[in-house]
Amino acid sequence: MIYDEFLKKVQPGDILFSYKKGNKFSKLIWKMSKWDSDLENEPTISHTFIYIGDDLVAEATIGYGSIIRSIFHYNPKTYVLYRGYLNTGFDGVKLIKLAKEYSAELGYSYFTLIWLFFKRLFSIGKTVDEIAAVTCSEFVSMLFEEVGVSLVPGKNASEVSPLEIFNSHLIITEEVTV
Repeated sequence: MIYDEFLKKVQPGDILFSYKKGNKFSKLIWKMSKWDSDLENEPTISHTFIYIGDDLVAEATIGYGSIIRSIFHYNPKTYVLYRGYLNTGFDGVKLIKLAKEYSAELGYSYFTLIWLFFKRLFSIGKTVDEIAAVTCSEFVSMLFEEVGVSLVPGKNASEVSPLEIFNSHLIITEEVTV
């Protein structure tokens, strides 16, 4: 889908996925996400966030915590971008309200990101619960759990990667191009 078409089609509650081209940290997160995957041709993504309407997204970002920012930050010339939408119903109004509330309250959890790396590296089975700070995928997963949708059944929100959300059987995805 072309970027201009994407901007017309994106709906509040859509889950968006990105990968910053040429960014070593994005590459590390993507490789870390692929660790648990059996699929060979995984899409290149390292970040997930929610479209909340009015050209705004809610997300948990490194350096800023949970924030609301313009969707135009994610220009397809700089980012690989995907749109995901659920093939099941959910309370979109509640989801958007919670996304806005949590964006003002939650920091970014470096600890969880590091924990996920070591967990995958050493196959550790412990879960991490930090409510004051979250990763991007934890933010998205937690919000959907609040409206009754488990994007990755059987996994705690703090253990979910962007790629696992992308591969959820509940989500239909489309790549956005220039």
